[in-house]
Amino acid sequence: MPKGLSLNIGINRLKTGAYRGQGLLRAPENDARAMAAIAVTEGYTCPTLLLTEEATRSNFLSHLDHCIRILEPGDTFLLSFSGHGGQIADDNNDEADGKDETWCFYDGHIIDDEIGQKWKQFNEGVRIIVVSSSCHSRTALRIWSNDCFSNPYSPGTRCWSREVTINAHTVLSKHLNDPEIKADIIHLSACEDQRRAQDGAHYSRFTSLLLKFWDYGRFDGTYQDIIRNIEQEAGYLQKPEVQTMGFSRTNLALQHPFKLRV
Repeated sequence: MPKGLSLNIGINRLKTGAYRGQGLLRAPENDARAMAAIAVTEGYTCPTLLLTEEATRSNFLSHLDHCIRILEPGDTFLLSFSGHGGQIADDNNDEADGKDETWCFYDGHIIDDEIGQKWKQFNEGVRIIVVSSSCHSRTALRIWSNDCFSNPYSPGTRCWSREVTINAHTVLSKHLNDPEIKADIIHLSACEDQRRAQDGAHYSRFTSLLLKFWDYGRFDGTYQDIIRNIEQEAGYLQKPEVQTMGFSRTNLALQHPFKLRV
């Protein structure tokens, strides 16, 4: 039987001295618990929670490496991140806007290039589902293809950044399907790279709407459908998207959200 592993990250504050402030948020830890509950409902094995102080760079990379080692063809990996997303100066000239997108872990950034290298280590036939409830999350994982199911040319809170308008088509052309990535990846992002995701009193805006439409597993649509539903209710300030990558990417967005393969 195919197995499912889940790693769920929620960071309510940042380590003093690691950033210019602690960036206090209310919702991320609850978001992570909610995503772990989704995993339990769908039959994933023992979801792992990394909350605030435990959500360090080294802990995340260690857990990711563990999943890389044990996941086999047919298995599913659910990875969720809720916290600050950032943008920092691009140091290898592969970004059209001169900025790398990041996830802000408790003690430091994880940049999109760094995570992108990890995708290349997963076995062929592994399916990876990523949920990002953070600012600037559209390309935070280095996942791009022509199969974006929301408008990839739209102009463009929880972030460490500045507003910037980019040529999305240029970015798309640079990060199309990477032949070194053998796994199939689908990414549900809270907003575009130049937008800010909204915090909330209990859940973030994105996670709250995801839970509403997922409806304890009763949602009968696809990833594409659930993102469109979220987009319609989220408002103009926050535009969620679906991106896919991998040999089977065309079918990924048409699957039922979070279901294990049988």
